[in-house]
Amino acid sequence: MDLRQALFFQVRSTFTHHDPPLGHLNDESPRLTFDGDLAGLRSRIAPRRQIRAVLDRPLRHEDLPTGATLDDPRTALLEASEEELEGAVASVLALGGIRDLSVQEVDLDVVMANAYAEQADRDQEQR
Repeated sequence: MDLRQALFFQVRSTFTHHDPPLGHLNDESPRLTFDGDLAGLRSRIAPRRQIRAVLDRPLRHEDLPTGATLDDPRTALLEASEEELEGAVASVLALGGIRDLSVQEVDLDVVMANAYAEQADRDQEQR
């Protein structure tokens, strides 16, 4: 088995043995195929939103809402589920001095990386 085949079989195992399966691979033409829409994939694997707030002043870690991190001294990041979103945005707004605020879905690259990492963890636990 050459390196390309080994990689194909590893990716196929990870991709198709996810619970529920993310899609399928075709042995004759090794391509990943996702069966479904991206919104469904995001909602299953990464149902959280990322809140990014840029402030007019530097922040200290102790000033941040619970669970928030600093991207840089003036930029706070916080993730929240749909149910937590309103309260999380309110906690960020309570910091005051907001210059820019965005709420967005987690990047698709992160969604896919999380899917593979979760499956790899399950595979390790089974060994």
